[in-house]
Amino acid sequence: MIVNIIFAVSLPFIAVLGLEIAGVALASSIAGFVNAGLLWYLLEQRIGKIDVDNKLFAGVIKVTLSSLVMGLAVHYSLYFYDLYVETEKVLGLLAQTMGAILVGVILYFGLTYLFKVEEAKNFFSRRKKVSD
Repeated sequence: MIVNIIFAVSLPFIAVLGLEIAGVALASSIAGFVNAGLLWYLLEQRIGKIDVDNKLFAGVIKVTLSSLVMGLAVHYSLYFYDLYVETEKVLGLLAQTMGAILVGVILYFGLTYLFKVEEAKNFFSRRKKVSD
């Protein structure tokens, strides 16, 4: 966690790259990958060798694909709402933002349910138990 913070804070200031705001995004991505690698290593230290099977990778692929589609849909829905909402005003920006969030949530949960992601099935089954 501390390594993640160090990378996320220090990498954007590397002037040699000259990436400006894109450097912040790159730094966050690099910090995330380093953090994931360190967490994987620490988990293996605690529980032993992790058996990486096709089921694990299939789940990761499904969630990644769902996230990618959701991200693209949210990005382009902002442009769609921009045509119909007055975004020069605060309420217009709020409506645009809430609309994009709604599109993202519905699409992500719909895709994970459609792809039969195990965690999504657990989430929906728990929601049904709570409502009963």
